[in-house]
Amino acid sequence: MRKSLLLASAIAFATSAFSQTVIFEDNFDSYTLDGVAAQSGDWYTWNSGDLTTDAMVTDAYAASGTQSIVIDQTAGTDLVYDTGALTTGKYDVNFKILIPSGKEAYFNLLHNWVYTSTTGYEWSIDVYFSAAGDITWTAAGNDGGAVSFNHDEWVDIQFTVDLDADLGTLYVNGISAYSYQWSLINNTGAAGNNQLQAIDFYGYGPSGSNGLFYIDDFSFVESTSVSTPTVEVSNLVMFPNPANEVVNFSIAGASDTQVNIFSLDGKMVASRSLASKNGVISVSTANLDSGIYFVEMISGSERSTQKLVIRH
Repeated sequence: MRKSLLLASAIAFATSAFSQTVIFEDNFDSYTLDGVAAQSGDWYTWNSGDLTTDAMVTDAYAASGTQSIVIDQTAGTDLVYDTGALTTGKYDVNFKILIPSGKEAYFNLLHNWVYTSTTGYEWSIDVYFSAAGDITWTAAGNDGGAVSFNHDEWVDIQFTVDLDADLGTLYVNGISAYSYQWSLINNTGAAGNNQLQAIDFYGYGPSGSNGLFYIDDFSFVESTSVSTPTVEVSNLVMFPNPANEVVNFSIAGASDTQVNIFSLDGKMVASRSLASKNGVISVSTANLDSGIYFVEMISGSERSTQKLVIRH
């Protein structure tokens, strides 16, 4: 498992103050023990208001208060929180999940979802919890995992969608588990829509027949920051991006330029310098894993940061 993925602090390119705005939160204690979508204007079922697939409010388990909701495959549960068609900004989806021993769970996040339609959906990621205690996922055309979890315990899940950086990150109990280019379509890796529309809790699991889990303390949060502006390096061109075997940096009219490439966990994976003006810095990316990196460019008192995608 990867270590904590805190991009701003790991890369440390600018001094920032972060704040959050809670858009929606729900611990399910205000409902009667019935369907949550039937009682709330914030929760929906997948298929145009078919309340036979509603999630039931229950007092069998609770992470806080006395109630949660149960997502049950035998009942066909398919519950959606619609974020709205968001195309800019940074957002956190937070919730606690409990999976009884021997049972499984599943959720997904979508680029596109429309309450009144049965077509036009586009998925960004599928996340699976197995009966063996493993968390796996399908995203950016890849099947990944596994991260372990404990049955019969509440597990903290956070999913961060940074639409401005086109970056999605899954955290499990506060630890980064996976990060990828958000806009790519989940199962194919093809270019998709850089948009956040919905999160879906579906009664399912990786075996296909054993889904049963509980959700509590759900929140949807917008993260904002006030940062010391980064001074851009003049006349900087980075190409190609995405890169395969090599990435080039052209800096016209600059001297004593330093290029540093960082992985998402903050580790410097490459560094090159250029002493003369009007030169090109070439950095081999052949030995770097496919994924998202951040590039720091320093030239005198000027500095620039850019996202670099490597695809092999």
